[in-house]
Amino acid sequence: MFSKKLVLRALLGSVLALTLAACGMMPSGSTERGSIAEIAAANDDLSILVTALTEAGLVDTFANDAAGPFTVFAPTNAAFAAALAALDLTAEELLDRDDLGDILGYHVAPANLSLRDVTGLEIIPTLFGMPIAQSGGVLDGSATIRASDIAASNGTIHIIDEVLLPTKTIADIAVADSRFSTLVTALSTADLVGAVADETADLTVFAPTNDAFGAALDALGLTAAELLASDDLSDILLYHVVDGAVFAEDVIANAPFNTDTLLPDRQIGVDVVDGGVVLNGSVNVIITDLKAVNGVIHVIDFVLLPTPTIAEIAVEDGRFETLVAALGQAGLVDLFDDRNGGPFTVFAPTDTAFTQFLSDAGLTPGQLLADPELGNILRYHVVDGAVFAEDVIALAPFNTDTLLADRQIGVQVVDGGVVLNGSVNVVITDIEAANGVIHVIDYVLQPTPTIAEIAVENGSFDTLVAALGAADLVELFDDRNGGPFTVFAPTDAAFTQALTDLGLTAGELLASPDLGDILSYHVVAGALSSADVLAAITAGGGTALVETLLGEDISVALDGTDVVINGVATVTGFDIQAANGVIHVIDYVLLPPSP
Repeated sequence: MFSKKLVLRALLGSVLALTLAACGMMPSGSTERGSIAEIAAANDDLSILVTALTEAGLVDTFANDAAGPFTVFAPTNAAFAAALAALDLTAEELLDRDDLGDILGYHVAPANLSLRDVTGLEIIPTLFGMPIAQSGGVLDGSATIRASDIAASNGTIHIIDEVLLPTKTIADIAVADSRFSTLVTALSTADLVGAVADETADLTVFAPTNDAFGAALDALGLTAAELLASDDLSDILLYHVVDGAVFAEDVIANAPFNTDTLLPDRQIGVDVVDGGVVLNGSVNVIITDLKAVNGVIHVIDFVLLPTPTIAEIAVEDGRFETLVAALGQAGLVDLFDDRNGGPFTVFAPTDTAFTQFLSDAGLTPGQLLADPELGNILRYHVVDGAVFAEDVIALAPFNTDTLLADRQIGVQVVDGGVVLNGSVNVVITDIEAANGVIHVIDYVLQPTPTIAEIAVENGSFDTLVAALGAADLVELFDDRNGGPFTVFAPTDAAFTQALTDLGLTAGELLASPDLGDILSYHVVAGALSSADVLAAITAGGGTALVETLLGEDISVALDGTDVVINGVATVTGFDIQAANGVIHVIDYVLLPPSP
């Protein structure tokens, strides 16, 4: 609520200034203007106003040039007498009222306004916060300016013939201000005027101006008539209203936050950006704290649209119950329900997709929800930023980062459809949310690392990683849309032994023009598991010849229980699964045959 002390100060200054100016109490021949307080104090016809200001301790404020400038609409004693009679109050009872400060502040504008300025305004802001309506020099429909432009050192006084009472509702303020004519028409069409005219209510209304409606209609490709005829009109309007009066000071102190609206299950995101209040990430509050008897109005520059968040869509859709349960278990619901967050692109597995995944993995839903990696699995389905199908198709194939650090999704277009990681299909695209976009997928994405990622993260393949970099082959083995490949990967120890045998340094190997051929000789197209390798050896009568990416064969045979390649390298580790193939670890470097 507006400070009674501050309001009283503002009103007192106005009264004093008005009194002095009206009475001509400046020293004879002096060109120096007195303050509002001095002018008001010298005018006998403003004595009740001066008394009220004195009671409120506001004289010093209106005597201080540094505190202004102010414009005071100063009621005469006759105006106060009429108001007291109408309110059935004595002067003493008026001075004892808790809302005296509000009444006084309602007579003061926080600017220096001439009569010409005043008559050029439909709405005049006040220190109380409730605007005064003005038309043809008449304030709030009945108070007339009887003497104008009484100049003071800290503002201007206009003498009026009625006491202004701050009794406007939100509806009154909107109707009186032509900037809200579209909003008023919409409220009337939706039969909601009564809700914002109810003096017993306590509401916060985010009120779009006519320009705001125009911008929204252009963006949506609608006419005003189409909006007014929309079945969603009432919901859109209710989405602009919060239960309870929330003033700018409280908003700034508590931001960022989401707040409920009168539209059930739809919140507004509130944030402070560069000192200004921003709603739902893009709608700016351009005027704050227009106070009404039933709440407060904040003016905004665009229409708020009650588009659901990613979390709300998932909950309400009915096809994502497992996903919703997983998000809840992983503590991620708030992230995707935050209208100040994102935007995000979510690849959302349906319940059917989860069922198939769980069956393939031999897991129950309970085991999945208890998995400590659940959060990482879910983050792997999310891309930072809103990426729509049109953009995906235009850019594919590509790898994209996810919210899971160092794990990408491979994206490509196959037969006109978007495919992720080579096998997961996007079955529905572009479900728009308030904080991003959802694409529906038919299987759960697994954040299995690529061959390159495994090599980098393992710690035993530093020389191999350096060689892949030197030969410009990292992207080949980091591409989730590529492969699959089988890589027979020499460890660092294997490289050390081979370099010793060859009499080479690591630097000489990395500089060799044959490096790419050597590496390609360790790679087979397709994902061959250990079982596939053993089956090929058996089918070959003890030895299998397998073609490499170099085009040359390697021989794979059994030596007792060991699998040996080219008679020199033993496989020491099998079946390290990668997103784009499989790695088998070997203890020596394979050298391609001489041409």
